[in-house]
Amino acid sequence: EAQAFDKLALLDETLEPAGASTKRAQKLSAIVPQSSGLLTISSVKSGEEPSEHENPNQMSSTSQEETELQAEVGTHAGAVQTRAQAWVKSQIVETSWFDTLMTLVIVLNSVLMGAYTNWLVGNIEATEPVFYFVTEKLFAAIFATELILRLFTYRTRFLRVSEWHWNLFDMIVVSLQIAEEVSGL
Repeated sequence: EAQAFDKLALLDETLEPAGASTKRAQKLSAIVPQSSGLLTISSVKSGEEPSEHENPNQMSSTSQEETELQAEVGTHAGAVQTRAQAWVKSQIVETSWFDTLMTLVIVLNSVLMGAYTNWLVGNIEATEPVFYFVTEKLFAAIFATELILRLFTYRTRFLRVSEWHWNLFDMIVVSLQIAEEVSGL
């Protein structure tokens, strides 16, 4: 909560002219994280939520200020998220080292799947070695992380880019692999 306030206060300082009123800073201190994960403004007057019996059409100037501040906080949070997306995109997802790494992981996974299949043919009744069990889970986690990074970066464009068919294929394969891992637990 304190870190979120510090970040928002810093953003507010960069967007507000010097000498802005302290009232705005006091209201920023009323920001509390809710269970939904969104930032909202708590009641500045009493620290309580508005009564259910209050007429929603009769908005006081304080609640209008709170609404405006809440919208501004949402804008700040959106700017932080956009910067995070841009960083992940430029520093991870769209780099040649990331593509090379994921290609190597796919090749290594294929080799290990072939070795495991070969081992199964000769050891039908044997218990699966721990090595194969662990590497299967590890590869599932790596591929899920890659998919999450790409979804975070591209969001709705994930299935609208020129490689949309590969993205869809990747999403199906990773989803099936995760479903298999979860059902095997």
